[in-house]
Amino acid sequence: MSLLNKILFPIIRLYWFIFRPKTSGAKCVIEHNGKILFVRSSYAMKQWTFPGGSIKKGETPEKTIIREVKEEVGLDIFDLKFLGEFVSELYYIKDRVYCFSAKSRTKEFKINKYEILEADWFSIDNIPQPFGMVAGKVKELYKIKNG
Repeated sequence: MSLLNKILFPIIRLYWFIFRPKTSGAKCVIEHNGKILFVRSSYAMKQWTFPGGSIKKGETPEKTIIREVKEEVGLDIFDLKFLGEFVSELYYIKDRVYCFSAKSRTKEFKINKYEILEADWFSIDNIPQPFGMVAGKVKELYKIKNG
């Protein structure tokens, strides 16, 4: 964990504990040739998860996920499907997470090094570790919809 994360993250978590903010975000399970794209974020716990991020004011969850996937891994996705939603209270934030699946025409991606440490394609049953709790809920929704 970088020095900046060691200093700022505890301060931010304290703020979240006191004020309990409400946020919204979107995550996407991206498929290509039977594999799923996982990313490891450069912030917080640096766990493996699915691409996604915060919904901006006036933005729909669908627009958010298309933007976030493009920003994080440089992919254009298609066949976007809504999987469901849930509320996560990790770190004292009430975060409504909208979950999607989509497809990519290519396995070639380009990570945004400010947000993503690494990314790779894995089988949904052979996920990289450590794997985040929120990502686990997204995976459950995906498996329910896709058998």
